[in-house]
Amino acid sequence: MALAMVIATARRNRLRVNQIKVEAIQVIFKGRHMKPHFINVDFELSSLKDFSSLINELAEKIEVLFNEKVENHHHLNFEYSISDSDAEPHKIINIFFDDLERLSNDSKKIIEECNKKVIDIGYNSGTEGWQYNMLPSIVLKKISDNGFQLNISIYGIEPHAGKSDSGCEKD
Repeated sequence: MALAMVIATARRNRLRVNQIKVEAIQVIFKGRHMKPHFINVDFELSSLKDFSSLINELAEKIEVLFNEKVENHHHLNFEYSISDSDAEPHKIINIFFDDLERLSNDSKKIIEECNKKVIDIGYNSGTEGWQYNMLPSIVLKKISDNGFQLNISIYGIEPHAGKSDSGCEKD
């Protein structure tokens, strides 16, 4: 039971980081129409082994959102610090798998032995319109071949964002 509570807290902390991003977007776009858009890709790993060597090898490229040991399991959640030109899900995922190939054997083994490997693509729901991103089949194959699960998270906007006090759309 304690493990489940700690894992739930870790997930809430990750959601808090993403919620801060969403809230910042809401402040910027308050009262404006906003289309759904891609936010980020999170990588979530759980293992019996410590992630220190992996974090050290990727330190210049990633932002660690969560790295804790809970009972016997280590939990790591990170995202890439990337340029705007690479801010597409398939590009970020490809960067990760390219980096994965260049890791030391010790770090590769840590990832291979993880009991949980998730790639979580996050979107902001926006106030109107739609978002379209395609993951090429080669990227889906890399995800599958490396034993990762794919998750899509859609973060909502405040119900009143984009509406005036009367509830009508603002121009």
